[in-house]
Parts: sequence; structure tokens; C-alpha cells
Amino acid sequence: MKFSAAILTGLLATATTFISAAPASAIEERATCVEANRFGKFTLAQTQVKEGRQFHVTYDQPCGDYANVKPNRFNFVIGAKNGYRKIKLISSVPKDYRHAEFAMTAPDFYVDKSFDGATTLVAEIEFDQPGPKGSEATHLYHEDLPLNVTQA
Repeated sequence: MKFSAAILTGLLATATTFISAAPASAIEERATCVEANRFGKFTLAQTQVKEGRQFHVTYDQPCGDYANVKPNRFNFVIGAKNGYRKIKLISSVPKDYRHAEFAMTAPDFYVDKSFDGATTLVAEIEFDQPGPKGSEATHLYHEDLPLNVTQA
């Protein structure tokens, strides 16, 4: 079967138009968004901090639109053997929820002499998605980050 140059050019133009109909960013986002990135990623700027001192946490969500995960609230809890303490609750999520930075202060724990400083920062997002019957359902996702809190 022979194709003329005009028909082949027309087919290529149609295919190119079809492919370019989807935004390049959406195609790239789907290709790079693995399941592990679906909820975003929290990172600590430093993993050791003295009690009463500030430390910084960053949240990056490269796949938010594709995964339909848009945080309504951030919650940070720190703890270890001595129980957990809420240290920050952020209800006003930045408009660009894909990247957020938070400064918080390491709490003044009651610690005994045997305390080695090893704690866990539990970083949590709250988001809504349609449930199986279409109504909104609130979901929680958390990530545990090791943080060493030493006495000042």
C-alpha cells in the first residue's frame, strides 16, 4: 500500500496535534510520579537540634495535581520513650501546597540522665478526596523522621 506525501503529512500533523493536546507538564508529571511520591515528601534541614532551638522541615509535593492530594492541614508531633507532644499545627496551607517550609522549636522535654536524644518527628498531612460513593472523605498521611534532640 502506497501513501502519498500529502496523506502522510496530514497524518503526521493530526498525530502531532493529538499528542500536543495534553499539556507537556501533565505528561511529564505522570511519567515521573511514582507511588512513593503520591503524598509528598518531608525532609529535615538538620537531624540534630538542641531543646529550645529552632529547626526546619520542608514539604515537597511534585505530584499533587496528578495524585489529587492537596493538603488541608499539616500537623507535627515529636516524641520518643517519654510520650509524644504536638509541636505545630498549621491549618492555613500555602496556596502553592507543592512546596512549604516550616520552622518549629524543639520542645523542652523532661529527660532523665539515660535519655540518648533519639526522637521521632511525625509529620502529617490531612487531605480530602472523594470516597467510593462520591462524598468527601478525609485522609491522613504521615511520615516518621528521625530527629535527635539534645539537652541545651
